[in-house]
Amino acid sequence: MIPLCRRIIRPVLLVSVSAYYVVLAAGLTIPLIPIIPMAARRRRLGVYLSHRWARKVAWIVGLRLSVDDRRKPGGKRPRGSLVAANHVSYLDIVAVAAHRPVAFLAKSEIRSWPVIGQMTSLGQHLFINRSEFRNLQKVCDRLKGAMEAGVTVCIFPEGTSTDGTDILPFKPGLFQAALDAKSPVEPVLITYTEVGGEPVTDANRRVVSWVGEDTLLPHIWNFLGNSRVGVKLTLLPLVLPESVASENGNGNGNGNGNGNGGQLRKALARRAYESMVEAAFGSRGMERLKEKSRYVGVEEEDTA
Repeated sequence: MIPLCRRIIRPVLLVSVSAYYVVLAAGLTIPLIPIIPMAARRRRLGVYLSHRWARKVAWIVGLRLSVDDRRKPGGKRPRGSLVAANHVSYLDIVAVAAHRPVAFLAKSEIRSWPVIGQMTSLGQHLFINRSEFRNLQKVCDRLKGAMEAGVTVCIFPEGTSTDGTDILPFKPGLFQAALDAKSPVEPVLITYTEVGGEPVTDANRRVVSWVGEDTLLPHIWNFLGNSRVGVKLTLLPLVLPESVASENGNGNGNGNGNGNGGQLRKALARRAYESMVEAAFGSRGMERLKEKSRYVGVEEEDTA
């Protein structure tokens, strides 16, 4: 009976909160358009509002967030960086957005998803049609523009989701945007730690992971019946384009995607991937790296 009550009450609360923030966003942005005409400023406002919205959503659905910060002690959080995260579930968007104001690069069909679609639209996130992914430079230019305006952007460079027991090699294409903007890459490891007060195991993992042929609405209905879900964000040390460029014999850390520039984005993707696998799997991760890291940076037709 209690799971059924959660499945009824939580959607009502989600719709109420969504309506509140949509009205709030309209009330703030429309009167301020003459005052803050720059699209970049309006995007930062939208990203901040979607961050506040995500915190409410996380509380309503029982998503309990913890953070393990392994970055350099005393270091300031960079603005306009590229967050590279592994991808397990649609809940990843809520978890990352609840932690900090961030824009997402997302497929256009996410606009139609309940709650998450409205939340990402509010934040003026970067929606891309599947056909646009084949024009790498165009996508990277949009990412670069957002980062140069001080907006941190999150990508999921695996290109698909997993059940959380593995991390797929990163596709390197979108890392070109960090090189072009000279922005640091922030690897963020997403780990689901508990479901309904129990540790995540093979028996309950699919409550949070959304993979394969899972249908969205039935998966959400099943998830909403749980009391709480624990998710941990592990913030790994920054990967600096200039550092990677120096190691690869390119002093300016830039490139147009061809020749040495293409090699740099592969190296940047590989560095972020290796740090994430090591953080996720420890000594076992190093064994995985020997086999998998050589595939990181291999250009594929779908470069996103």
